[in-house]
Amino acid sequence: LSINPLQPHTLRSMSMTSTVRSLLSTSTKIYEASRTHAALKGAERLFMSEHRALLQAEYQGLLQQSGADGVVSTTFNTSAHWLREKGFFSDMKRNNDITYYVVGRGHKGVDPVTGEEFAFQVQPMGGNSLYGKNHYCVPRAHGVSAGEEKRFSGYLGRINMQVLKAAREAIPDAPAGLLGASINFDGPAVYIEY
Repeated sequence: LSINPLQPHTLRSMSMTSTVRSLLSTSTKIYEASRTHAALKGAERLFMSEHRALLQAEYQGLLQQSGADGVVSTTFNTSAHWLREKGFFSDMKRNNDITYYVVGRGHKGVDPVTGEEFAFQVQPMGGNSLYGKNHYCVPRAHGVSAGEEKRFSGYLGRINMQVLKAAREAIPDAPAGLLGASINFDGPAVYIEY
């Protein structure tokens, strides 16, 4: 083991890495939320608040099962490539409450069912980002850039971890097991950021 005195963080990083490896190697089981039979295999559970609440309840059950020696992982593939391959970025029928515009109402138009006129209808979570809201204008009929796809993908991953953390915080005297994120690296290089 060589330690560079000019980089004091080296020892801390190695110590943390070896601690995590040790915990993972002694864990008896990794617990994951159930995947669905839908095209996105469970990632769609992150799109609506009522589905996130159900996911949080499932995570709570997994945390209680896992005990101190288990790992609860987020499981779902939220990679930009996966979402694109499954048609998410152009799917105007899949509702969500996490993007800027109400799906299908990011323009002027008339609802074909109700006859209601609408114009650029913003969701409660859309709006000025200075107030903790977001600007993801997906899905879009005319395409989404690879950069926005990557940022939105990262946003979904953060939402998933927030749901998992909220599940742990909702349990009094939660077990000391680890929380983890399943990260999927798939697809062409255009989707990989350094």
